[in-house]
Amino acid sequence: MRMLAILLVHWVLPVLAHGQPVERLGTIGDSLTDEYFEQSYDYARAWTELLVEERGLTFGPTASDAGEPGGSWGEPRRTGFEDNWARSGATTDDALAAGQHSGVAEGAIERDISHILLYIGGNDFSPWAGAYDEIYDGLWNQAEIDSWIAGRVANLRFMLDTVQPTGARIVLFGILDFSVMPWLNQGDYDDPTRREAVAAAVGQFGDEIQSLAEQRALVFLDVFALGRAVFGTNLAPRTVLLVGNVEIDLTGRDTPSGGLPTAAFVDDGVHPNTVLQGVWANVAMTALNLGFDADLPLLSEAEILAAAGIPYGGSDTLENEIGPLAGFVTVYRQLFADGFESGDTAIWSSTIP
Repeated sequence: MRMLAILLVHWVLPVLAHGQPVERLGTIGDSLTDEYFEQSYDYARAWTELLVEERGLTFGPTASDAGEPGGSWGEPRRTGFEDNWARSGATTDDALAAGQHSGVAEGAIERDISHILLYIGGNDFSPWAGAYDEIYDGLWNQAEIDSWIAGRVANLRFMLDTVQPTGARIVLFGILDFSVMPWLNQGDYDDPTRREAVAAAVGQFGDEIQSLAEQRALVFLDVFALGRAVFGTNLAPRTVLLVGNVEIDLTGRDTPSGGLPTAAFVDDGVHPNTVLQGVWANVAMTALNLGFDADLPLLSEAEILAAAGIPYGGSDTLENEIGPLAGFVTVYRQLFADGFESGDTAIWSSTIP
């Protein structure tokens, strides 16, 4: 236990500083974070792109801007921002195999990454790359689910073991329940009760990720809870989200040319469209603001809609729909004040007065 205390002291010191500017961001992730301009749905914009284009933040240059041969960094980065290491389709196993964690750690040491956004694990519970079918079809018992989750948590722990000693400030994201995707719930996975069984496992994984954030004194962003607030549950789904008093169709897919931006998803029915990605951009900035006093101005609802080419509907409505974004962020901090020893972890949560 004492060794844990010593490690916490070492890792958490960067968190103690207030008003830390976001000099350069790094990410570990999958297609929900990977640049959309790498994909066929390049008419939409990912939350990482919105942070760059709308708020002037940086993940480093694109390969073309950096003058890389052929305009590419090579795998796993391809052509996008140098330190957005998220790769479409990646599971936690894939991220480790591709060296996302070591790439970001190198960026923190050599390229002045000040903050790391670690958002990976959704594909581990997807129909195309993970455990979704086994749980949906009732093939796994609870012990097997527990074992699968333990393996994912071990992967995240290994990533943190690599990036935390760099001193970069870290936001650890939970994961989204992929059951919200029209490709899935309007296709072969049309049983809401069985989808909700998968959601329970995803929520369990999210709880384990939060526990890991607490153990490491990190900032935690509860993506599972955010997804539930936006989409409802599988048994009681929402169909419309009001953003800027404009109805976003939570069951809808955009056209292949991007002609229906009020659809919540791009044309593949899997990836969130620009408006929802704008919400994710704001909650990411909220985590940076609450955790590290980054003082980043959030996108207004009018700006989120404008980024998607949608006229503002005349009034702000999002907070009334899903509550304040601060409610999805918990900050675990190490304090060195009277009454706290070096190994004690004090908890401050945006949800606690």
